[in-house]
This record gives sequence, structure tokens and C-alpha cells, in this order.
Amino acid sequence: MPLQYPATAAWYRVPGMSASQVAAVFADVRFLAILCNNMRLPNLVAVSLVIAALFTSACARASSERVSEAQTHAALRRITTDPQISLSMHTVARAALRQFPDKLKPDNFAIALILDTEHPVLGGYNMDTSFYPASVVKLAYAAALEHDFATGRLTRDPATMQDLASMLRVSSNAATNRILDRLSGTQSGPQLPPDELKVFAEKRQVVNHYLQQLGLKNINACQKTWDVEPYGRDTQFLGEHYENRNTMTAADTAKLVWLIKHGDLVSRPACDEILSFMQRRPGNQKDIQARRIGSGIPPESQLWSKAGWTDNTNHDAAYVIPPMGDAFVLVVFTKTSWQNGDIISWIARDITSKVQLKQLLPQWPSPVPGRPFGHTSGGK
Repeated sequence: MPLQYPATAAWYRVPGMSASQVAAVFADVRFLAILCNNMRLPNLVAVSLVIAALFTSACARASSERVSEAQTHAALRRITTDPQISLSMHTVARAALRQFPDKLKPDNFAIALILDTEHPVLGGYNMDTSFYPASVVKLAYAAALEHDFATGRLTRDPATMQDLASMLRVSSNAATNRILDRLSGTQSGPQLPPDELKVFAEKRQVVNHYLQQLGLKNINACQKTWDVEPYGRDTQFLGEHYENRNTMTAADTAKLVWLIKHGDLVSRPACDEILSFMQRRPGNQKDIQARRIGSGIPPESQLWSKAGWTDNTNHDAAYVIPPMGDAFVLVVFTKTSWQNGDIISWIARDITSKVQLKQLLPQWPSPVPGRPFGHTSGGK
């Protein structure tokens, strides 16, 4: 009886592999199955060869698409800082201060923009200032999780995959905390004696170590995201004055979003998986994460975003492809209430208009008094 082989890969889905990868693997296997039939090999031998080919082809194709740290560094070097973009972001900031005088102060918000042209350029306002990121930090945890999947350190079990989806799609804190436990090999619990706390603290640095190796050095991503107050060892690790709380700069957050969108982190399939959980319909009233930057861009735009909010933080980080003009990454951090999403929408609307009309030029000769132009060095 001739060996049966799949005619198409359309019915097969392999976690962590793109559709093109799966199709290529099945093409390899189909070719070998036909060859085995033509050579009239016994079915047992043929099946063994096909299984071996399936495994070898899948591993080879997956590894060939892995993005090395050196490739990520090279990708980041493509982004150059443009003083004119920073001047334009200062223009936007000054207008926002006039628009929301009771809610915004010169030092309580930040903007970072990457204009994603053939030669991507970065500029911003307060973009190297560290902010508590709330749930925007979940982008860092997603990237680290995909890295650990790719290296084999962690496995793609159904529960973890569901947590990854929930962490990004609906910003579940419980899912995030389980993922951080898996990444760091730690668990929350009662207070620890000094020696054990030191071990706990070092393990919790795992995401920071990964990000720093990539060149994203202005992110501190080591704490859980809580629906209630932290307790026990997590309170110890935060510090008496929360000095070790999560922090991100708008600039490094924008770079992280850009890397994910371009597939320059871990692998293209890994980035696509993250993006599949970030994609939103602009302005969707049923999706709280689509109503900040998403409400300030044309409804025909394509949007991938991750928001963060608390009683005194209100943030959004997004990649936008507008119906007209260049694609761009926009990150807006504000130290205002979650109820002030209209501030981010207003800033996004102003910037999108400038991007579409190619008006990213300064309108006055100096930045907001006392605030330096955005740049990529420094940070905390």
C-alpha cells in the first residue's frame, strides 16, 4: 500500500511557526513521501524517514528564522534620532499643555515617535524620563517569554499560551503574574530572610538581563502587576519607597514596539504571535485599549497597541499604519488618571495629522522651557 502524504498544509497549525514555515515543512515531507513510494520502500521504513524529515525540516526552518542579539542590535542602529522630530514633539507638548492646563504639567507626560520610513527616525518630549509603565510593561514580559520559548527554556503549554493571550489582549494582571513566575522561577509569598530575598531578587532580574543584552537599558521590568496591594516578599523587593518598581522610558518602549513590528526580536513568527494579541480596531468602544491612541487616529488605520492605566497613570504604546502617510510608532505616558484617555487621543490626533500632512517641523525656535530635546542616551 503506497504511503499516504498530506496534499496541503492548510489544515495544520504549529504554534510558533508561521503559515509559510508550516507550508514549507510539509512540502519537504510531501516530496520525501513521494520519493519513498517511487523507491517502493517498506512502509515502516518510509514512515520513519518521513517523521525524521518532518522533525529535521521543522527545526532547521525554525532556527534559520531566529533573530540573534547581534541582528537586533543592528536593527536598532537603523533608528536615528532626529532633532526636528523632537522639536515637533515639543510643539505637540506645548499645545497639549494649553489644551489640558489642569491635568498636564511640563514634567508629568512624555511622548516618543518613530517615523517608520526607509530610514526610521526617532524624536520625543521627555522621552528619556522614566515612568511607572503600569501594564505597558507586559510587552517586555511577552518578548522575554517568546525568547524562552525559542531557546527551549520554557515550553508552549496551553495554560501559558492562554496567559500570553490574556496578558496582551485584555491586560490580565493575574495572567501576567503567572508568566513572570514562570520566567523568573519565583513565587509570591510571605517575607523572606535576607539571604533568600537576595536569591529571589536576582531571579526576578531575568527579563532585565534579556532586555539589556538587546540594548534596551532604560527599562526595569521585574515586578508583578497587581489588582491589589503587593505583600510579603514582593513588598520587600519593591523597597520601602517603591524604589525598585517597574519603569520604562517612552524612547525604549517605542524601540521595543518597533522591533516587534519588524520581526527583529527572537523571530518573525514570535513577533507575529505577539502582534496577533495586540491588534485592535481603532476607537473600538468595547476594547479599553483601543480608545486612547486608537481614538485619535483615522478609523481606517491599522493598529497594534498595549495600554496601561491606574488611578494616577494613563499610557499607550502603539504601532499605527494610517490610510495616508508613513507608518509610525507612538508612545504617550502621562501621570494622570485612567479616566483621562482623551489626553492621549488628542495628542495622537495632532501627531497623526502632522504625519499625514508631512508637517513634522518645529513651529518655534526653542523647546518647552526647562525641558531638553529628546535623545537616546541617558534615561533614569
